[in-house]
Amino acid sequence: ARDAGLNHVNTAVWYKGSGAMGSFLRSAHEFCGVFCKGDTPRVNNVELGKHGRDRTNVWVYPGANRPGTSGAKALKDHPTPKNLEMCADALRDVTVRGDIVLDPFNGSGTTVVSAAMLGRKYVGIDQSAEYVGFAQKRLNHALEAQTLSGEKTKQSIISDVTRESRVLTPTDAFGRKRVARKKAGRSILKTA
Repeated sequence: ARDAGLNHVNTAVWYKGSGAMGSFLRSAHEFCGVFCKGDTPRVNNVELGKHGRDRTNVWVYPGANRPGTSGAKALKDHPTPKNLEMCADALRDVTVRGDIVLDPFNGSGTTVVSAAMLGRKYVGIDQSAEYVGFAQKRLNHALEAQTLSGEKTKQSIISDVTRESRVLTPTDAFGRKRVARKKAGRSILKTA
């Protein structure tokens, strides 16, 4: 990081709520390094709550092994998807609309989808053509849903991890056709 001119600002701990696959002691957390170019971050949207953002270096968002989460939906196509809401909050901390977000380990595309939904420009890079394809489908689906809903950003949608999914398109994020199913006396859509 120093060779790239980056300085370590802090280390956030993502607490996932339950252990992931693994060995003897299953990890329920991941470390997220926070770096900046120069001595201090160019953008600080937290400033000790000045802008209404009260953040700590412990981020509590459900992991991909929790049913109904954004990561769980992507888990079928990528082994380590990240939480969409967590990525969106991290981007809100240090970027503003129109900034460029670079993810050199794009994977399932969580960072670029979050960036797009928040009005940031984005570049995602991955060595796997298969994962680039998944990420592109996921991004296209998110942009299609955004267009169909008429919303300028999905900030209000991606920040609420407890609500049921809003189905705005006939396919899920990976292009799979949705099929209707019954639950609790009402009709909802589920990925086939």
